[in-house]
Amino acid sequence: MNSPLPTILQQAFPGLLHVKQYTANEWRSECPVCGDAGHAGRDAPDRFVMRYDGDRSRAWCRKCDYTAFAVNVIRDGGAHDITAEELHEISERARIERDKQAQALQARLSEFTTQELWIELNRRMTEENRQWWATRGIPSDWQDFWKLGYRSDKDAYSIPYFDQDFHPVTIQYRLTHPPQPNDKYRWEYGLHSAAYITRPDMPLSGPVLICEGAIKAMVAHLAGTGGKMQTLAVPSKADFADVETLIEKCGTVFVCLDPDAKDRAQELATNIGKRARIVDLPGKIDDLILGYGLGQRRLRMALKYARPI
Repeated sequence: MNSPLPTILQQAFPGLLHVKQYTANEWRSECPVCGDAGHAGRDAPDRFVMRYDGDRSRAWCRKCDYTAFAVNVIRDGGAHDITAEELHEISERARIERDKQAQALQARLSEFTTQELWIELNRRMTEENRQWWATRGIPSDWQDFWKLGYRSDKDAYSIPYFDQDFHPVTIQYRLTHPPQPNDKYRWEYGLHSAAYITRPDMPLSGPVLICEGAIKAMVAHLAGTGGKMQTLAVPSKADFADVETLIEKCGTVFVCLDPDAKDRAQELATNIGKRARIVDLPGKIDDLILGYGLGQRRLRMALKYARPI
């Protein structure tokens, strides 16, 4: 993935020397205001985030809090040579906006927790719904443990996410009839994405396996590791959901994303550091387990020969 920076962002932020594409619509670089490149350094700067969204394209610095819409920067003549007073004002506006967003998120999470929606969606599942989960490698007792469910008004299967204390964080919905084959998932309104923890009742220590997608992590935990290894999931190859912070106290971290995400697997492993190992499989891990006999012994071999970054 290495598409050129869209024109509107080039016009707003000219002269950036180290631009790297992170997702289909996101690029990062050193900050044109404060000059910081972030922990990744000049070879792979990540401090200044530029998000392409047509006329709503915007950018922000994760150090100095400079935030702007590209069209406004173009109108005002660029992001360079901002005075200390202007930078302070920008930082204060950004802080106020972050506080508002945090308050709104907390209010939505409190409402969501009070409703205990995930319990009701699990309770209402029919035998047909439970069979849908079973065909994906998740037996009924584990459906109840993970509080998996089905939501008829969305025609979608529900996956609640919990933190390490089993407190609910969000719900992800897997659409039964997605508009596009690669557009299957939605998040509960008002709540953000998160990394999935298969066993909130197990400590996040020792070796850990990271998959791409919650269902893959569930199947890998049950049939791949035999429940002997903590298994996590990032929401997608485009969203790591800050999983790096969850595994700070873990031992070896095995990164096993889908075969089409080798660059992103390398990037995630690089973010984690020397503890990370990349697991290269010829297919998606749940497909290999359910359809091609990738059991515990074969997965152990794959982990044994996982390559360092």
